[in-house]
Amino acid sequence: MTLCEFGHVATSGALVAAGMSRRSVARLAADATVWRPRRGTLACAHLSGDARLAVQLGARLDCLSVLREKKVWTGHDARLHLRLPRGGRLVRPDLLPEGTHIHWSDASAGHDRLRVSMSTALRRAMTCFDDPDDVVAALESARHLKTISSATFHKLIDSAPIRLGPALALAQEGPQSGYETKARLRLQRAGFRVRAQVFIPGVGHVDNLINNVVDLETDGREFHESSFESDRRRDLAAEWIGIRTLRVPAAMVDTDWDYIEETIGRMVRDAS
Repeated sequence: MTLCEFGHVATSGALVAAGMSRRSVARLAADATVWRPRRGTLACAHLSGDARLAVQLGARLDCLSVLREKKVWTGHDARLHLRLPRGGRLVRPDLLPEGTHIHWSDASAGHDRLRVSMSTALRRAMTCFDDPDDVVAALESARHLKTISSATFHKLIDSAPIRLGPALALAQEGPQSGYETKARLRLQRAGFRVRAQVFIPGVGHVDNLINNVVDLETDGREFHESSFESDRRRDLAAEWIGIRTLRVPAAMVDTDWDYIEETIGRMVRDAS
């Protein structure tokens, strides 16, 4: 058994309890691929970033920190999120970054000593996000990235806090980015008919098809910078069949939403 197979971090006692001899544990501790953050604890030396810091602190990654590792939507929250049992304490409080959010919980976090499960992290995020739209965006993002199953997606929605009901009633499988989700939700609340990730013959999948006449594309630099020419060919094909395309930088969904919504309203009216 390797330390990676054990979840990247373990105590010597846990390894012995799992069937390793004390001699094998001692050999493992001396291996160059193993890091010893403190006495009695072994961790993979390749751990970095938030994961490495969590091990140093003696805590588990939770909530948005788990989502961030898998590139699931976390909005603008860049804080470290950790889990500690009630009454627990950090091993190295001097290393704690300012603004860290500690989630106190005695609920089982499973056998992974490094992080809680994705479903547990998403459930925690439901109480951590201020904006219900971010909850929907995180769930849809997690489903798109296949970090949760369809069954788990719907189970999380069904068990969500009551206050999130109106927003989660609009959640769906398919959207590919958080900004795409947030744009759709705002347009739906404004009275537009919006379909996400619609396949149009000759064009392909479009982000958000509005009233069947306008396609809103929320372009993130990491996904669209290398597809400039193909995107314009798609726009031309859509225009040919009567669908106008509005491309906006993804960040404008947060910074200039009123401008976007008013522009879409005019485009829809012009097409009617």
